[in-house]
Amino acid sequence: MSIRKIAVIGGFVAGAALALAPLASADDLTTTVESEISSLNAIFQGEAGLAGDGRAVIPGTPAQPFDTIPLADAPDSGTPTTLDYELYGVNPVANAASNPGAYVVDNGRAGGVRRRLQRRRVRAAKRQR
Repeated sequence: MSIRKIAVIGGFVAGAALALAPLASADDLTTTVESEISSLNAIFQGEAGLAGDGRAVIPGTPAQPFDTIPLADAPDSGTPTTLDYELYGVNPVANAASNPGAYVVDNGRAGGVRRRLQRRRVRAAKRQR
């Protein structure tokens, strides 16, 4: 067999391996994402409880799994409250979000966690198809 034929066959084998690799992946991120969400919710509930706003926490839904809190309990302007400092860090007025929730427990990185988890959910859903 000539070296060219071997190279062509090797190319086809490598291409097939790369094309079928996602099917062989058994990595299911759903449980990982759900545990991250529940961890963020627990941290958020703890911070709200420490600030005296624990009863105002609104539990997540299947469509939006993060716990939230009304804007009146964690305002994004005016004099910062204890919860503002816990959620948004040292400079809560600059880092405040207009939709406070468990996804802002990263001290001012509002929305970053939510976008990262949403991307993971989409990837996990694509793998399950």
